[in-house]
Amino acid sequence: MTAPNNGETVAFTARVDPELVERTKRAVYWQPGVTIGDFVGDALRAAVEEAEAANGGPFKPIPAGRRVRRGPRLTSRTDTTASNATPN
Repeated sequence: MTAPNNGETVAFTARVDPELVERTKRAVYWQPGVTIGDFVGDALRAAVEEAEAANGGPFKPIPAGRRVRRGPRLTSRTDTTASNATPN
């Protein structure tokens, strides 16, 4: 399922829809030998490859000192209400 790499992995945290998390867990549970890391890594790889294809190739590196856009900070890790969302 996952493309070969040098064996190195890193932790990656993102806020996603709770229903999507539950669906992911169920999909992983019912596929013997697949881990959440495998599943999410494959999904991220496919999404990045699609974005790169639409871009005409890989994106340029992020300039030094710049950060990737993030969503709003929530006051509580368990708070998932729409009132914390900001328009894009």
